[in-house]
Amino acid sequence: MIAALKSLLGPWADSLVVGGVALLAGLLIGAPLGHHYGRMAGDLRTADIERDHARAVLDAVAAEASQRAAAEAIGDQLAASLVRTQAALADTRLQLTRRVDRVVTYFRPLPSAPPEPLPAAVVPVGAVRLWNEAHGLPVPAPGAAPGDAAATPCATATAGPCDDGLGPDDLAPSGAGLADLLTNHVDNATQCRAIRAQLDALIDWHGGTDAQ
Repeated sequence: MIAALKSLLGPWADSLVVGGVALLAGLLIGAPLGHHYGRMAGDLRTADIERDHARAVLDAVAAEASQRAAAEAIGDQLAASLVRTQAALADTRLQLTRRVDRVVTYFRPLPSAPPEPLPAAVVPVGAVRLWNEAHGLPVPAPGAAPGDAAATPCATATAGPCDDGLGPDDLAPSGAGLADLLTNHVDNATQCRAIRAQLDALIDWHGGTDAQ
């Protein structure tokens, strides 16, 4: 049969046979080689993906560490500034307290007059009660002054301070003076300034960390 095919194909017979053998060999060898190279390409692609993922994780960790370090630096700066502010306020409170007696002891009735003793200021009980209430301090309810049997309860009073919700003892001398009021005001004012400084530092810290 092969001889018959060769006779039909003539001079092309040998070339066709060689080509067929080469084609068959290519198919038999190329199939596994293609599979092998395809698998290698897939492995390389997977490795690239894993490397990119690892790099992204490392970048995220580095960015978080940088933000944390920046936030800590801001916090340290604000804390140091707050300590300086509190120390300055403590010194201010001390200096102002020392000056209280100087401004409540003497006065000048005229610019050219010599200093004269300042008349004692009478601070009523009601004034002290209002002062303390404004600062949120617990105070006793208005009532009759201790030992004052002639005091009229507000419930039966017809005119006077009770009309404004004050007790009959509210107009009695409290024993507090102008120096007491000024000293208390210095304490409260410096404390408020210290709290405000803390609040400002907290706001600045949040603003600084949010910007990171």
